[in-house]
Amino acid sequence: MISDLHEFFKALGDFTRLRIINLLIHLPALNVNDLCAILNQPQSKISRHLNVLRNTKWVIFTRRDKWIYYKVNPEVNQLLLNVLKEIFQGHLQYESDLKNARSKYGNELMKKQIT
Repeated sequence: MISDLHEFFKALGDFTRLRIINLLIHLPALNVNDLCAILNQPQSKISRHLNVLRNTKWVIFTRRDKWIYYKVNPEVNQLLLNVLKEIFQGHLQYESDLKNARSKYGNELMKKQIT
């Protein structure tokens, strides 16, 4: 359960975190290396932002072998996620990120389902 609503929404106040959330809304699961490649950002920056998103309950993670995969927390209200999808749609950077993800990884991303 999300206990601090202010911090929960404050986490969306950063462009990189919005880009991460956009990708995780559309794709089943990504690891840090995937996000670094798609967003063209250094690992330290992506890890720092994932930590904020984890602490505010936007994302959860699962360890698979040596990799940690992130996905949107299923406790986040689906209506809220649909609203975010609508907001992201039509914004070039967010669409570009998705296109970049699909061109780099294609169907491999769909195999990364985690539970």
